Amino acid sequence: MIPDTATFRRAEGLWFTLAPCRGFDEVLVVAQRQGADVRTVLTRAQVRLLARMSAWRTAGELGVTHAELVALVDAHVVFWARGRPHQALTGAPLDALDGALALRGNVHVRPLIAQGGQLGPFPHLPRLGELDAVQLAGLRLEVVEWETVVATISIACCRAHAAVVRDLAARLDVAREPELVAALDDLGLLERHAPRAAATGAAATWLGHAGILYEARGVRLAIDPPAFPRSEPTRHGVRPFDLRDLGDLDAVLITHGDTDHLDPSALVQIPRATPIVIPRADAPRPYHVDLRRVLELLGFERVIEADRWARLPFGDVTVIAAPYVGEDWGLGDLPCRTYAITSPDLTIFANADSLTDEATADRLAAELAIDLAFLGIGGAAESHAMPPGYGYGDFYLPWIPAERHDEWILHCNGPREAAALALRLGARAAFGYAAGGVPFYTLAYTDRGTHAELAALLAGGPVEAVTLEVGVPWRLP
Repeated sequence: MIPDTATFRRAEGLWFTLAPCRGFDEVLVVAQRQGADVRTVLTRAQVRLLARMSAWRTAGELGVTHAELVALVDAHVVFWARGRPHQALTGAPLDALDGALALRGNVHVRPLIAQGGQLGPFPHLPRLGELDAVQLAGLRLEVVEWETVVATISIACCRAHAAVVRDLAARLDVAREPELVAALDDLGLLERHAPRAAATGAAATWLGHAGILYEARGVRLAIDPPAFPRSEPTRHGVRPFDLRDLGDLDAVLITHGDTDHLDPSALVQIPRATPIVIPRADAPRPYHVDLRRVLELLGFERVIEADRWARLPFGDVTVIAAPYVGEDWGLGDLPCRTYAITSPDLTIFANADSLTDEATADRLAAELAIDLAFLGIGGAAESHAMPPGYGYGDFYLPWIPAERHDEWILHCNGPREAAALALRLGARAAFGYAAGGVPFYTLAYTDRGTHAELAALLAGGPVEAVTLEVGVPWRLP
């Protein structure tokens, strides 16, 4: 018997399913419980009530009857307590759908695909042909608190609504889709958030891992933008870059097809009219990641395939698609590029996870005065056939000769190799990236490098080791 003085709060572990084709008057909710999932259908009013129940309150404080809340407890979507516990959740419906609306900062977005009548996330490193029978189905929204997913919302039905939902992930538009936006608000997923203003003057901003935002002369370019869940609240002092602050971009540059560089969860939050630059493959191979198909599924209208040493102009800014060596498991023909971005105000180079290519470094040093080199320092190495859970080279194993399976190879630069590359490039400053350095990114088993090691190796030399913080623009002194 639940006493009349009890307090109530929304439960953790709820999974909401929205199907726009069926409307939003009723919502299927699955409460995840030990040993079983309890399914119930809630009205729109009940869903909105749940969204209001982030803190522990009595029926009277919520303006509803005690019996209404007891029914929600019986459906396992609400918890009750005899006192007023301190553990609160986040989110609540807005009073009005006006202002600069966005998904809340702790809502992590994952695109869903449909294949053979089943819904699922994007596959890891999809090879050529694997996505031929796949369609974008919708989105999965995960509410993250204390580094844990506390609620999940799946939005999927038909191909037309998949495109609508995809576009809303990049920019909410109340005028175009008032019912869907209102349904998101009923779930407590929205807040007012004005994107951060563009940098004044030329700047380079580390987005975490291998992500970079370059801004100069009114041009804004992103390299390998990552999407990490942003927990609110969090146990960490450093949180991932807020992709809602990425703003309008003139292009996105992708270095290679690994999921931590070609990240569907980040790309689905970028307007589909944005040009996407990818490396051109010399010749299609069955083990190549299908970069173009991933981007087609996400709806991008302009995909630019860059040859080695292609020069791509964006106003007064030029992108140079330089060669990339390494991290190829000895195959030698994976489509990948490093990028130099240059303007009269700021020149940067990003070598991602590559090894040093001396010819490329010498050519860049001769052509450019590099202000800041972003240098991968993971130092990842492994055999071609690592045991399960220790590496990921097995992805390419069927194409690697058996005699090389147990060969241990270095895939990308560590701090020592990065320091030598910084000197060879003649860079003014360098930053070690693409290998963690933040609590929300988990290193691979054999990753070993840190920016601090690179800085120690560069100390007292001609290249300054700068320390960057996620989301804080760096400018020339």
